[in-house]
Amino acid sequence: MPDSTTLAPLSVVAVVQFNDEEALVLNRPLQLTYERVGNDYIGSDGPFRAALVYSHGSGRFVAFAGRELTIAMKDGTTQKLKDHWWSGSIKGYRDITRSDVESLKRCYVFSSALCDPESFAALRSSYQGCVYPYRDYEKLIKYDDLWKRLFHEEGRCKALIQAIKAKDAELRALDPGQKLRQMERDARAAVQAAIDKAAARHLAAMASTWAAP
Repeated sequence: MPDSTTLAPLSVVAVVQFNDEEALVLNRPLQLTYERVGNDYIGSDGPFRAALVYSHGSGRFVAFAGRELTIAMKDGTTQKLKDHWWSGSIKGYRDITRSDVESLKRCYVFSSALCDPESFAALRSSYQGCVYPYRDYEKLIKYDDLWKRLFHEEGRCKALIQAIKAKDAELRALDPGQKLRQMERDARAAVQAAIDKAAARHLAAMASTWAAP
């Protein structure tokens, strides 16, 4: 996890209509670091908080369905929690809905975090853009991602063309005898690759036959 001093300050890059409320789209994922407060753990990143509150669990009634949590502490260590620390609240803080662009591209799901009303109001007022309808923003970020991938593939094609041209220039620079030997080596390599693939398919077919009852 990046050191908190190297993280970019949190800012709002979009606001999305979420049921009857608004969800904040942040410029980066939250990187919570925790402090122990009594038996509880309080995580923070900028104005956002998370609370893992201790309450003894037993049997099937355990926190996070028995999943072990590994949390980053402010002193640079990590702490493992299991069964008895539940997601809780903090007095004076409210649940807000938030995510970030890269996380939404991978999975279009928002989550919650705690924020005090004053800090939330300051964050919200810092964004002067439009409020996107829920599904429209999903289409927007996926369309933007599609264009980025297209440009990336175009770059790869250009690099491939340049490599082919360089190989062609290399062959042209060889004398006829060297050129012929190089072409023979390339042809043998291609034939060997085809033989290897055919042999692998044959062995796989034989193995499936032997395995059949």
